[in-house]
Amino acid sequence: MEYLALVRKDGFALGDVPEAHKTTALCLAAVKQNGLALRFVPQALKTAELCFAAVKQDGLALKDVPQALKNAELCLAAVRRHGLALYYVSEALKTEELCFAAVKQDGLALQYVPQALKLEELCLAAMQQCCKVLEYVPQALRTAEIYNIAVQQDGLPLEDVPQALRTAEICLAAVKQDGCALEYVPEALRTAEIYLAAVQKHGYFLKFVPKNLKTAEICLAAVKKTSWALKYIPKTLKNAEICLAAVKQDGFALQYVPKNLKTTELCLAAVKQDGFALQYVPEALNTAEICLAAVKQDGFALQYVPEALNTAEICLVAVKKDGWLLEYVPEALKTAEICLAAVKQFGMALAFVPQALRSTELCHAAMQH
Repeated sequence: MEYLALVRKDGFALGDVPEAHKTTALCLAAVKQNGLALRFVPQALKTAELCFAAVKQDGLALKDVPQALKNAELCLAAVRRHGLALYYVSEALKTEELCFAAVKQDGLALQYVPQALKLEELCLAAMQQCCKVLEYVPQALRTAEIYNIAVQQDGLPLEDVPQALRTAEICLAAVKQDGCALEYVPEALRTAEIYLAAVQKHGYFLKFVPKNLKTAEICLAAVKKTSWALKYIPKTLKNAEICLAAVKQDGFALQYVPKNLKTTELCLAAVKQDGFALQYVPEALNTAEICLAAVKQDGFALQYVPEALNTAEICLVAVKKDGWLLEYVPEALKTAEICLAAVKQFGMALAFVPQALRSTELCHAAMQH
């Protein structure tokens, strides 16, 4: 009873059971819990019933089924549970029905299908389940439909599509799935629609869009996806809408915004997204509001706050986020309140506290944090 309870929880525990204690009932309980436990079943106890129970739980248990017990029914049950179990099926038992069941469960099973059984319908079924099996599809069966199924799941197989079959439709489907597929699109087919699909996957691809095809629509789509694509937008196409979309996506894109388009509103949006963007805010546009917004987003932005705009409020916000930033607080602004807030956040900030402000309370707070 002790062993039975054990294998019902973990079929693999059968491997630790002494051979003398392995019974049909015990082995059956084990393979019903984990079909792969069939490897620990003594040959004398491997009955048709027990093997069938094993492959129904895990098709790969077919590996340990005695050859004499491998029949069409048992093999079909195995591949329906796990398509790759087809590997353990003898060539004599591989039928069209069996192979079809296997590839429908796992397209990669196509690699174990005999060439004579690789028919168009079967290959299509395998491709619909997993595009990575394209290499196992016979060249004669690689039709436009097969390639189309492949690129809709993973755009990169476009590289394997013969030039004669690389139509605008199949190229567009590939790029929509993976922008990197743009590399395999013939120059003659690289339309505005194709480029738009590419930048919608990753704005970086704007770099490869010809100047005559860089439209406001494509540029806006690029920066919405990847802010620093702003770097690849011609000055003539950079407008307030595109720049605002870029900095809202990533404040650091502010570095690529032309001076004439940098407004207070745009700079504020940038630092709210990433406080470090404060370093790209023009001196003439910098305000206490922008600096405060920057350190609220990231305390380390304090190092870019101009001395003339630094206030006790800004410093307090910064050190509450990270006490170590007390180092960047001007001596004139280091008050007891700011220093206490800093050491409460990070005890070692005590090193940046002026001797005159090191009270008993502050030193105790530093030891506690």
